[in-house]
Amino acid sequence: GRLGDFLGHAGKGAKIAKGEPGCLYYGFLASHTRIRCREAYGDSDAVLAHLKNANSWYAEALRMTQLDLFEVHAAEEALDVLAPKLEPFGVTMYRQTLGFSRLPDPRITTAVEVISRYVCKSIDDMYELEDVLPEYVQVSQEEPDCLVVNFSRFGNRLVCRESFTDGAACLAHLKALRPMITTALEESNARYSVEIHGPEKEISLPAEAVKDFKHELFVLKKYACIV
Repeated sequence: GRLGDFLGHAGKGAKIAKGEPGCLYYGFLASHTRIRCREAYGDSDAVLAHLKNANSWYAEALRMTQLDLFEVHAAEEALDVLAPKLEPFGVTMYRQTLGFSRLPDPRITTAVEVISRYVCKSIDDMYELEDVLPEYVQVSQEEPDCLVVNFSRFGNRLVCRESFTDGAACLAHLKALRPMITTALEESNARYSVEIHGPEKEISLPAEAVKDFKHELFVLKKYACIV
């Protein structure tokens, strides 16, 4: 079917990324109706190198699918470099505000990733939400199986990207920090949705912790990791 055809093409994209020393990870995941490509690079030069190397690959991918979401999350100085190249594609640039990363780490190849999205009605509500972030990051950093936690912002939208070594570590994290997030959601009146990405056998555990929220599960299909 169409999914199988695209995933065949996705494998070619993974081979391109695997030959790039600046690529930290690169992978494709699928839900029932959508495909996500998650990728990370050491710096803006590595992103630009990948775009050049994969130019024809992207052109073919866009003929096979419809792009419904294109986001870049990075420090402000990197966004300034990337914006002229990426804005024609309708990309949304999220400025990284807080977080940490233990990459490169080989465990990222089978990691479970949580993408949490918060939409606030006003800037004051955003400030209420952001008040909890330093403590959230500090607690997360004490978890040895938490590989990445990064918060980034675009206007009244906040995204948290987190990676864990496996589903059990992700579930433990979500249970431990849920009271903090629940309080923040109540005080900020933010709308909340979440995606969980990872190997099929791993994502069922953390999915149980977010069943009361709008959520979508994406199963890992094709992956190339550079460490």
